[in-house]
Amino acid sequence: MGPDEFERLKQLADTGDLDSMFKLAKLYRSGKSFRSGFTIPRDSETARELLRTAAARGYGPAQRLLRDFDKEPIPRTIFGYVGRLIERIESFLVFIFTGVGWILGLLLVAGVIWLVFLGVAALPVSIAIIVGALIITAAVRR
Repeated sequence: MGPDEFERLKQLADTGDLDSMFKLAKLYRSGKSFRSGFTIPRDSETARELLRTAAARGYGPAQRLLRDFDKEPIPRTIFGYVGRLIERIESFLVFIFTGVGWILGLLLVAGVIWLVFLGVAALPVSIAIIVGALIITAAVRR
């Protein structure tokens, strides 16, 4: 990204484009330096204001980021990705063991058991069961 692209993103955000507001807020939240030498300084207040505006208009990603805004951004290293993966797995397990999630958990377990006991011949059915349960889980969690 260079200065021209950044200005274009700011112009789109100024016109009310929610996705641009969100992208701009993410850049301001953590600050960013590019190989071209262009730097966007960290500006938490501007980021928060952009997120509030987009969230107030119902933009889901902005609402989620605003909720977690005061948490430190996860560093873009393997440890950051592993940490985020662990958080998502933990969140998924909490969902599985509460509410209607346990039914979907049983479907996942059934798919894995089907695969283990029936072997490669059952692979398509097992994959269908597991993927189906994950899709249903994702839809229910929203």
